[in-house]
Amino acid sequence: MGSEFISKAGYSDLVKLSIGTINGWMQRHWIVGNEYVVIGHTALINVEKATQWISQHGRPALDPAATELESGYIEKGRCASRKPLPVTRTQKLTSPARSNAANG
Repeated sequence: MGSEFISKAGYSDLVKLSIGTINGWMQRHWIVGNEYVVIGHTALINVEKATQWISQHGRPALDPAATELESGYIEKGRCASRKPLPVTRTQKLTSPARSNAANG
């Protein structure tokens, strides 16, 4: 092989990204035989071509807080997460058969 191939976990450690992120790129963007190969049930990443793809497409921010600072959420006093929906009370419904069995 002309290029160095390493396991998905090894590449994840090398570039400091989660295996889930790498899986997403493999499914959506990378081409089998170019950025990675599959031998049996094992995916091997072509280090040179995968790293080249990352550099061409920009590396995502690794720290979510850094993304919030860049977007201005924290500076503007906004919350990056959604507020929970209000809780509505529901009545407990019990079938007549169940309530008769419980009462004896």
